[in-house]
Amino acid sequence: MMLVWGALTMVTAAAKTPQHIMAIRFFQGIAESSTFVGTHYILGSWYTGRELGKRSGIFTSSGLAGTMFGGFLQTAINSSLHGAQGMAGWRWLFIIDGIITIPVAIYGLFLFPDTPSTTSAFYLTSAERALAIARVPEVPERAPWNFAFVKRVFTSWYWYGFVMLWIIAGETESFSSNSLLAIYMKSTKKYTIPQLNNYPTGVPAVGIVSTLFWATLTDFLGGKRYLVGYWIGITGVVTAAMILNPDASVSSIFGAYYWAGSVYACQATFFAWANDAMRFEEDSLRAVVIASMNCGSNAVNAWWSLLFYSANFAPKFTVSFPRTA
Repeated sequence: MMLVWGALTMVTAAAKTPQHIMAIRFFQGIAESSTFVGTHYILGSWYTGRELGKRSGIFTSSGLAGTMFGGFLQTAINSSLHGAQGMAGWRWLFIIDGIITIPVAIYGLFLFPDTPSTTSAFYLTSAERALAIARVPEVPERAPWNFAFVKRVFTSWYWYGFVMLWIIAGETESFSSNSLLAIYMKSTKKYTIPQLNNYPTGVPAVGIVSTLFWATLTDFLGGKRYLVGYWIGITGVVTAAMILNPDASVSSIFGAYYWAGSVYACQATFFAWANDAMRFEEDSLRAVVIASMNCGSNAVNAWWSLLFYSANFAPKFTVSFPRTA
């Protein structure tokens, strides 16, 4: 599926209308839908509660690193390839991004380990596979994918608790995940294209540090993943106040957006929390809950960003309603 995603990315370079991009993105979403939740599911199959947070943090941070370096890559491509072969720089960006995907897909095809009981990874010995199964034993399945299984899902507190948790927590990332700093900068009409690409990279940079810190700390504290919730709550309130302050300086607004990037930490820790909580549940239930967490958050964010963070609300992202007598 990663190869399909890469091919569609390169096809985007040939798009002529917004509708073309929408259609391509739809199929890209299908191709990449299993990557994020599948990786968290696999991590939960291999690592214990004292190890899982760090591994989830490293995985999440790698995505943030891609976002961060993507800004510099955009700047480099736009400045060096814009107009080459008669194509705009943004078209070259999609072509190069798709090419980069190919080695990643090949890597995953040959090295992704599956679960301890199903792995056929050539780099693991029989003793290592046996050790992995002993460390994180799999719970026998109870005839999944029938009505009884569906009932178990929707009568389980895991599904309701963790799906609602991630819907709420996922939207706390809106300050950073919806490119609000870039939208703010563009709305002021004071920044060049390289600045628009480069300055927002500080947001995922802070996210990487915060993610690795909280993921490691909650591992060290025996899996107290809920602690990061206090941090993202404080961060959301304080950074919003800093941005909405009518006397806020440009430096304080930038500082608030960079600080807001630290809420990315909740992604790794909360998915690790779900894996921890369902350690002794059947794997099919764990898989459905983790997938539902991601699906629920994305379903809400699809309209959340339009309702609360529409580009025409920049720079303060507030809405003024007419007064009625």
